[in-house]
Amino acid sequence: MDNRIRYSATAKTLEVIGWLALAVLILIPAFWHSRLPEQIPTHFGFSGLPDDYSGNAAIWALPVVGTFLFLLLSAINLFIVARPPLNPKLKPQELSMLPKIILLMQLLKTLLILAFVYIVLQAIRVSNGEATGLGAWFLPVFIGLMLILPPVFLVWGRRRPM
Repeated sequence: MDNRIRYSATAKTLEVIGWLALAVLILIPAFWHSRLPEQIPTHFGFSGLPDDYSGNAAIWALPVVGTFLFLLLSAINLFIVARPPLNPKLKPQELSMLPKIILLMQLLKTLLILAFVYIVLQAIRVSNGEATGLGAWFLPVFIGLMLILPPVFLVWGRRRPM
């Protein structure tokens, strides 16, 4: 018997967007690596300005970390959340939350990869003198989204069936 939780159309769309963003995250350094100066920004402070530099091979750090995190979160979603064990102790309300948890995981991992794409692009732009940093807005918006979305989904999940 197949007891998998089905992905909603929105979750499937976010999955496709996430995979496309991951491909872009990998392709950007592949295209730009040979064109970068010897030193590139590898860390940005709270103000969004670069505060540490490394050799241009560091442009691959976020694609490697991003790929690992994306695949890990995908595996958790697919093999743990979407396939709840046959557990008689799970209440119907808990089971009804699983599609919302899947959607939240899809949203968070897609936002994470999109943020990595933005950081890599801005690091390249800073390296080439086209920008000064990420922008003061980036960190508060990114952290805000990552901290606010889970409680919003929990409240939304308890009030509204999917």
